[in-house]
Amino acid sequence: MKAPAHRRNVVPVSRRESLRLPYIFGLVAGQRPLWQFVLDRIAAGTGPVAVLGGTTSAVTARQVAQAAVGAMENGTHGTAYPINGYDLSYVELNQIACRLLGRDPEDVKVVPLEAVLPAYEAVDAQTAAAGLEHGVPVVHTAYFQSREAVSDPAETAVLGVRPDDIPAAVEESLRWCVENPVEA
Repeated sequence: MKAPAHRRNVVPVSRRESLRLPYIFGLVAGQRPLWQFVLDRIAAGTGPVAVLGGTTSAVTARQVAQAAVGAMENGTHGTAYPINGYDLSYVELNQIACRLLGRDPEDVKVVPLEAVLPAYEAVDAQTAAAGLEHGVPVVHTAYFQSREAVSDPAETAVLGVRPDDIPAAVEESLRWCVENPVEA
């Protein structure tokens, strides 16, 4: 049985508490960063890079480790901690990717939610017709990416997560992908 959609990004730390994980950047030895898809989408096009105008919480892999230790040592029973080290806009994420691919970051253009909903709905319909499903319906990601979906870092101060350079970690993750192309 699948967990409800609102619980899928919750990682249990112990029997007492859990972390609500945002976008995570940084390198893990032997693993391709998840963010390859951002580069692939941009590399596949030649015109403007359409993004929704929202913002999401972001952290480094190091901050996730700090939060996990902090939750075990200082967490309150039954609490889910939404960690956030940086409010990352989809514009900023895609501009970094454009720059690393040799494209003009000004190619990134914010589009209204209504402009993308039909295409996102079509993807969900095609996926369902094939008997498959996404972890989160694509149309839901459109709504998510069109709003300020960030948490307040003060909510998790008890965890002792230290500040980190998230924009540098975003660039490091994407740069690794560019320098280590996927082999066909």
